Amino acid sequence: VFSYSSEASADCLRITLMGRTGCGKSSSGNTILGRTQFHADFSSVSVTQSCEKAEAEVDGRRITVVDTPGLFDNRMSNDYVIDEMTKCISLLAPGPHVFLLVLEIGRFTEEMNKTINLIRKSFGKDSIEEYMRNIDSSLKKVLSDFGNRFHLFNNEDQTNVSQVKELLKKIEAMVEENGGGCFTNDMFQHAEVTIKKEMERIMKEKEEEMTREREEMKRKYQQEWKTLNYRWKNKRANRERQKTERTGAQRKGGKD
Repeated sequence: VFSYSSEASADCLRITLMGRTGCGKSSSGNTILGRTQFHADFSSVSVTQSCEKAEAEVDGRRITVVDTPGLFDNRMSNDYVIDEMTKCISLLAPGPHVFLLVLEIGRFTEEMNKTINLIRKSFGKDSIEEYMRNIDSSLKKVLSDFGNRFHLFNNEDQTNVSQVKELLKKIEAMVEENGGGCFTNDMFQHAEVTIKKEMERIMKEKEEEMTREREEMKRKYQQEWKTLNYRWKNKRANRERQKTERTGAQRKGGKD
């Protein structure tokens, strides 16, 4: 959970959802809104292709939620994802009060690790400190860099308004600590440069890793082909030798 201070905020609480593809951002947005607004699906590719905005009133408080495209989706270019992420500023003018980083419990992968590092480096120092006590060591290490700000959601029970109320209380407390401010366009312009550089670096690493994997597969294939070809030639040579031996034996027997 990220929050920043700058300009005075309006009565509406403005929320941005972020995370990797398939982490449950859209489902979390629907849980917050109390209705099915964002299209959600368990998929390896991003269901959300562009920033989507929705409004609702929860416990007497007006809220606006923006769902962003999933990070590290191979179907969308880095520049496209960055452009879409910058739209959340205009959609939530004068700026969002909070960035909610959505993670799926029990499936913390290296890609999630990179996602968290990317967002942490891009949007500053404030955020999550400790997620849960009994968690994966790699996740614990990453989250130790953040503030003690996390919230557990059960997206299977969207009728449970209490979990949404509790989240809004935490967000309001952060906004109050920050003087009632929000994340401004100037801040985002600085963050945008960092995001681009970090995503380019990560995508380059992924491309290099894929190249290494392809080369390894090619090497294994060539080795297997050489082995099979060698065996086939041996079998063929054995058959030819056996055929020659049988022919020689028949000729010898005929002379006798």
